[in-house]
Amino acid sequence: MKARLYILVLLLVIGWSSCTRRTTYPLFMQEAVKCMDSRPDRALELLKYLEDSLPHLPEETQMYYHLLCIQAKDKQYITHTDDSLINCIVEFYENRDDTDKKMMAYYYQGSTYRDMNDAPRALKSYQQAVDIS
Repeated sequence: MKARLYILVLLLVIGWSSCTRRTTYPLFMQEAVKCMDSRPDRALELLKYLEDSLPHLPEETQMYYHLLCIQAKDKQYITHTDDSLINCIVEFYENRDDTDKKMMAYYYQGSTYRDMNDAPRALKSYQQAVDIS
């Protein structure tokens, strides 16, 4: 009886762990995230190491990579001049359950519009980020 219960619990744990989707990012991305607030210049350097291998990575990893690059540039006060990439990122995360990255994408979309002197769209994106949070 105990053996059956043990096997049942084991199968449930294995089944549950296989159903959870955890994305493991490349080491350089993980390190970039760690130093993003204190050293955004270093974070951008780390992200550039992945540039060549980017086409071979999953789409979610590619989008997060681009979002991190935009974040690092924003933290270094590098002016955003084009909204096409951030709009693709926002569209990608709109269809995902990852609220943290969706909120972050809207925030940096707002920052991009701010840099482009488009206050109405910047405010709308910032408000969407607040609504998600």
